[in-house]
Amino acid sequence: MSDDVNAMVPTPAPSAPPDSISTFVWDSPRPEERTKPDQVPEGFTLAHEADATYLDDVFEDVKSQLAEWDTEDDRALFAPDPHLAYLRGTVRPRLQPLLEKWDALAKTHFSDPNRRLYTEEGQRVAEETFMEAARADRAEVEQALATELDRLEDEAAAVVNQTSGIHVTAKHDGTALQLSTMLSRMTPAHGLPVLASFIRDAIKERGAAYAVLPVLRSMYDGMPGAEQWTRHVGLLRACNALKAIIDAVPGSAPAKARLERIQRTRGDLIQVLASARGDRQAMRMIDNEGRLVLFPDAPTPRPREPEPEPPPYAGRRLRVSAAQRASDERERQRRAALQE
Repeated sequence: MSDDVNAMVPTPAPSAPPDSISTFVWDSPRPEERTKPDQVPEGFTLAHEADATYLDDVFEDVKSQLAEWDTEDDRALFAPDPHLAYLRGTVRPRLQPLLEKWDALAKTHFSDPNRRLYTEEGQRVAEETFMEAARADRAEVEQALATELDRLEDEAAAVVNQTSGIHVTAKHDGTALQLSTMLSRMTPAHGLPVLASFIRDAIKERGAAYAVLPVLRSMYDGMPGAEQWTRHVGLLRACNALKAIIDAVPGSAPAKARLERIQRTRGDLIQVLASARGDRQAMRMIDNEGRLVLFPDAPTPRPREPEPEPPPYAGRRLRVSAAQRASDERERQRRAALQE
């Protein structure tokens, strides 16, 4: 009878987790603040740190990286541009000897005493021939300057496009899907370290940050299946950190500044070339300090181009005769038989 009575007594249900369990502190420099083992409900294990502190270290890493990017951009903004400086320094040394040459030829041409023996049509043809030769000589130099400037502008525009955008690949999309799936099956106490590790990797892979940010924001807003992350402060701070990484666009400001300098150089070059074909008034303009307004740059040495990487070693294919292959096969069979 006693056994039946004992069987009818219900077993006590396991204690529910208290609402303040996330505020328990396991590690603290002050012993009086540490949670005592008897305060932990049976069947539950506390994390060694509070949820809000998991991301602190990685947030400091993000701030440090953002500051480093800003410092690098500031240095790059004022760094010398040897290729553009070389081009600007060659404009006047290329044009001035050419103009002096044709000035001397024009003086000789128009002071030729034999010109009076030409008919009116003959003088017109002679002058057109002379002017055409001068234009062809100038065009060669103008084309060389324009070609070099086009190359610099194309390179600068490519860098601007590369730094201004974020390259998102299928791998980044897969990483975002994998992370969201993992976090939806984790509590914040265990998911925040995973999220912190992802943010640290996203500093170097900005495409991954761009791909995962909409998913994390959806989880914060209450995405079905991930309700434990709804309005979670740690997740909100993680989203803000990823947004800062995306908005940083390191290298964009120096690249845009260089492209603007090249475009201003093109405008100056157009004025100088037009002046060289005419009265050359713009070429002689000076400012209040007595410096030339257009292309006062001194010649600089030609910058060294980076050496091309050597081609990869293709290796050498060894030829194996049929007799050698048969001998190798027999040896493999003999060793297999010994192992059996």
